[in-house]
Amino acid sequence: MGNKPWESNSTTFSSQITEICHQKFKTIGKNGKPLAFQNNLEWTVLAGIVACHLTGNYYILFLSSGLKCLPQSKLSKTGDLIHDSHAETFIINEMKLLLNSESIYLCLNDTNYPPFRLRNNITFHMYISQAPCGDASTTSIALNQSSEDAELYINSYNNNIDSQNYDIMKRNQTSECNGKVEVSKMKDGFRRGRVDYGSFGVLRTKPGRVDSEPTLSMSCSDKIAQWNVVGLQSALLSELILPIYLSSIIVGDMFCLEDLNRALYERIQGLTNLPHGYFLHQPAIIPSLVKFERSRGYLSERLLDKDLIPSNIATIWIKNSESAEVLVSGRKQGAIKSKKTGLYLSKTSSVTKLSLFQNLESLLIQIPNSLVPQNLTQFIEQDLRKTFTYKMLKSKSKNYQIAKQVLRSQKFHEWIKCPSEIYENFNLNGELIEQRMRTEF
Repeated sequence: MGNKPWESNSTTFSSQITEICHQKFKTIGKNGKPLAFQNNLEWTVLAGIVACHLTGNYYILFLSSGLKCLPQSKLSKTGDLIHDSHAETFIINEMKLLLNSESIYLCLNDTNYPPFRLRNNITFHMYISQAPCGDASTTSIALNQSSEDAELYINSYNNNIDSQNYDIMKRNQTSECNGKVEVSKMKDGFRRGRVDYGSFGVLRTKPGRVDSEPTLSMSCSDKIAQWNVVGLQSALLSELILPIYLSSIIVGDMFCLEDLNRALYERIQGLTNLPHGYFLHQPAIIPSLVKFERSRGYLSERLLDKDLIPSNIATIWIKNSESAEVLVSGRKQGAIKSKKTGLYLSKTSSVTKLSLFQNLESLLIQIPNSLVPQNLTQFIEQDLRKTFTYKMLKSKSKNYQIAKQVLRSQKFHEWIKCPSEIYENFNLNGELIEQRMRTEF
């Protein structure tokens, strides 16, 4: 694309993208927005993806808010709950929208595999109301924490404290499929939240507080860095869409260019042997000068008499949707667990693993057979609802899985992976399938 306003006129471009996301947030209604009650006021993080056309037209595709994730004890084995509700992480789950509007965003790939690619005149840009959690924001958070917190987090490795609450996590290295995670004292490797905040460039898990239950979710800094290698299209769509990379990332509060560049790109330079179509992409990192009115930074400057608390609610808005989806504790607000199946199915969120699995099945049926990759034809031609699992489908994304493995073996050695044999071994009906080591599918 010849004209790149995010490079030639970054300040104006940043303001435009920010305003588009803020205005859309104002139109989605009261449900799902932070609340005010008594002396407490809730705050949240906002993120969005905007497509930019060569003509200068902008199309907002996704908008989400949220800053919570589920601890391991609350994770779903049947794919009906969202494990990570941080605003940034919702984006990748809704890339299937592109295939429903391919005439606008996608075109046929000249090499035929994968069948689709992003049009040359379209670029994607991400807005985030504050620096992503993890390596990109550790410095900023450290500068604003209390002296008590500073002493606790910097010395967490030396304190004699309950390891289940304060230390970093490491997957229990056993051959058994027991799903246990042991929390151990490790100065090297990754960190939990703000623990040892003086270390830069390291992997970190959510959440940041030491008094909360550990999770298996990597920080948003780590996930966005991974997107700069494997793309936004996710494993499920990687057999259909050539990797899609962000041309720019626009950040509001806690903006530090040095930290953002290091966290999202510089610490993973030098990758080798990536598969065809994959590479380490460097997006432009641009500050947003307009504060999000529900952000912690904005509210703390204007409402000094209020106690600010993080919102427990997350929202997701998708282009062409009538309204935003509201999520609480990883499920759609108002959802009731089925007595028959034990799943949150009838009102489950559209971005759970189970719903994405089901949506991909219907999507493949709509695509002409000549465009469906051969390794996916068996999925739609045979009745495999009882035996074909979410894990099996992800494993078919060979190049995507290779690219991810290259990143983790060469740079992100201590990445904590949610055990797929436990949390992704469900079929299209949301039924758990006995673990198998079969590869014939």
